[in-house]
Amino acid sequence: MDELEDMHQRVMSSSLLAMATLIEILLGVKLQSCDGDSTNTENKNLSKVRSTILSSAEAAFCMHKCFLDVLKSKSSVIRSATYSLLTSYIKHVPHVFDEETMKKLSPTLLGAFHEKDASCHSSMWDAILVFSRKFPEAWSYCNIHKVVLSRFWHFLQNGCYGSKQVSYPFLVQFLDSMPPKAVMGQQFVFDFLHNLWAGRNQRQLSAADSLAFCGAFKQSFLWLLKNASRYFTGDSSDDIPIKLITDVLAKIIWRDYLLLSGDTTSGSVLLSHKTSGLAANMHYPTYYLQDLKKCIIEILNVIADTENHLLNISCQLLLRDCLDIIQQGEKLSKFQNHAEQLVSFFLSLDQIVVCKGEIWPLERLAKPLVEQSLPAIKFMVRSDTQF
Repeated sequence: MDELEDMHQRVMSSSLLAMATLIEILLGVKLQSCDGDSTNTENKNLSKVRSTILSSAEAAFCMHKCFLDVLKSKSSVIRSATYSLLTSYIKHVPHVFDEETMKKLSPTLLGAFHEKDASCHSSMWDAILVFSRKFPEAWSYCNIHKVVLSRFWHFLQNGCYGSKQVSYPFLVQFLDSMPPKAVMGQQFVFDFLHNLWAGRNQRQLSAADSLAFCGAFKQSFLWLLKNASRYFTGDSSDDIPIKLITDVLAKIIWRDYLLLSGDTTSGSVLLSHKTSGLAANMHYPTYYLQDLKKCIIEILNVIADTENHLLNISCQLLLRDCLDIIQQGEKLSKFQNHAEQLVSFFLSLDQIVVCKGEIWPLERLAKPLVEQSLPAIKFMVRSDTQF
């Protein structure tokens, strides 16, 4: 029985993929505009074939009720093939998506993030993105918060259900495809970043997953920073760019890199012994810390080119944590770990940014750090000599 079921699934998925391929090849080909009898004959023949394929595609779409039942199949190979087929329909047979069809398909496609089989995620993303771009009005036909965002948050929290390397590169494209009116207010911005951050599971992150995560976080952060006006609600207090720096870059990413991430919700940046102990006991893979360091540096470097006031805020906050570590010194149970992270950061800052002619790291970070930390360093030296 299992063998028959497997055969049925393979036949179904192959048939769906064959339909998708025919639509892509025959309806996606443009007729040649060259002169000549042979070219005209070829165009006429191709036109007839396209007309036949189009009629068959329309009939199949109607007969199978938008392929909704097939999309709900228990078989992942059938679901994946159906996503591919719907993508072909959206691109080349868009007129079949009338209002009634949109009402049925929108919750299913835009809310497809409950798909837990990683083998389906590539075709799922293709379908979601092309649908959202082609039919932005589709967002109005579903409960965005309950159907789309709730499932999307769980998808991110669970590390894309095992498809980090496949799914993370699509995130900025998804943000860009969402109509501005679909999600308004700064809450979406921070919910997105917090859920993305929660799904990294850094202690079980492979090197490839770590690279994909840090790359996606950097790109998403910078995209949201650049497109913050999309999420303004008219309240002048909604200063999203500044909050992205203070609440995300400084409190979450930077402190995690420094192994001080145990207290990311506190309003104070002052370190505590409890915070230091909790964070430093987290044994992060070396490659994760290296990727995170590069992520921070590249974010700062982009900000330096475009947003001088945000660079000032960023450097002040980063500098404050640096000084806290130096001033508290051996009072911190894992001072050596924090200090090593600081040294590594400034070395990489020199290699990635300063060596290319940029001077902002010297003026905004290195110089004030040396000037303000000298008293603490002198005190530590005196204390050592006394013993």
